[in-house]
Amino acid sequence: MEPTDKEDRMSEVSIGMDAKNLLDNSLLQATLIAMEKRAFDKWKTSGIDDVKTRESAYSEWIAVSDFTKNLTNFVISGEMATEQLEADRQEAESSPEEFDSPNERRTGIYSA
Repeated sequence: MEPTDKEDRMSEVSIGMDAKNLLDNSLLQATLIAMEKRAFDKWKTSGIDDVKTRESAYSEWIAVSDFTKNLTNFVISGEMATEQLEADRQEAESSPEEFDSPNERRTGIYSA
């Protein structure tokens, strides 16, 4: 059975909340900062001709940056899904039931 749009959005909300909790975690923040600093220090102390060390440092920095960006994107997607769920809820609450039968609700066709 395929998930509904609502189920997909609720899943995105949950993933976004998990990602936000990770980004707000002080231990993870300290780890990411330490990893960035270590990559920068590795690059800074490498010799001008030490291409291998410089490329390694750059790769480490990019990995930390990509990890953080991916988590941030999950947070943003979760926030957008939350807004869409709220808009859907408000729309459902504000649209009055104006049809007499289930068939009329589904098709919008009134029978005489």
